[in-house]
Amino acid sequence: MYESKLIEQICKLNKTEKHYFLKWTKSPIANARQDVIQLTEFILSKRSITAQTMDKDQAFKYVYPKKRFSVQQLRYVMNYTLTCLDAFLAYYYWKNHTHLEPLHLIAQQQKLNVSTISNTIKKTQQTYNQQTIQDSQQSLLHYFLANENYAYLSKNSRHEAFDFERISNSLHHFAIAEVLRNACLAFSVEQVGGNKALFPLLEVCISLYKSKMYADVPSIEIYGLLYSALTKNDDDDFKKLFTIIFEDQHLFSDKEWKDIILLCINYCIKNLNVSKKGFALY
Repeated sequence: MYESKLIEQICKLNKTEKHYFLKWTKSPIANARQDVIQLTEFILSKRSITAQTMDKDQAFKYVYPKKRFSVQQLRYVMNYTLTCLDAFLAYYYWKNHTHLEPLHLIAQQQKLNVSTISNTIKKTQQTYNQQTIQDSQQSLLHYFLANENYAYLSKNSRHEAFDFERISNSLHHFAIAEVLRNACLAFSVEQVGGNKALFPLLEVCISLYKSKMYADVPSIEIYGLLYSALTKNDDDDFKKLFTIIFEDQHLFSDKEWKDIILLCINYCIKNLNVSKKGFALY
């Protein structure tokens, strides 16, 4: 029992997540099985989850006090509980990434054809426009929202006046930034013995970056400079990058910012290894 997928996943939850998972199992919307609740209570009641505390006989007796031990029945309830946990994790992620919620709401309102959809789209647009983060994922959200808006507006007419450039810009901001970002990551991995990755649209994205058409898009500008510095060993591009990355730090999530800094440090290490001048960042 201790080495099961269920126990493995529960062990990875923090205290808050465990608390909400137990509440999730007790919700009739999420779970209708009392044995799932009982098993979850048994597992989470333990101060520490070990091979000794996850004794299958004790677990079965707690869940089914009047039944004779059955390995098959215990496996069944563990599988049901794992399914319930998977649903909880998906829901918990969704609730903690509130930027996705309006898009799902709009999609459902489209399906139901309710009159409130125009207000939801307007409020969502305002919310997205007020976001500090301006990375590629934010561009993708704008793209999805613009598509939903077009679907709503074109339901009863062709709506020739729709601003397709907004869809195009959002889509291209996302695609170009992501191609350049992943190309930087792939090149960095390749330098330490990884396989070379093929990006068929890379040359197009580099050309668009160099054209300065997207000079006002921080993610494209940063990854364009970074890719040029990494692949061409160009100190000038790196110096330009070094002057803007800290100015634009607030526009990126913590995770993506960490990736950018690590890629910059890799560039510095590479230069130090060939006896070139180091940089303040490193």
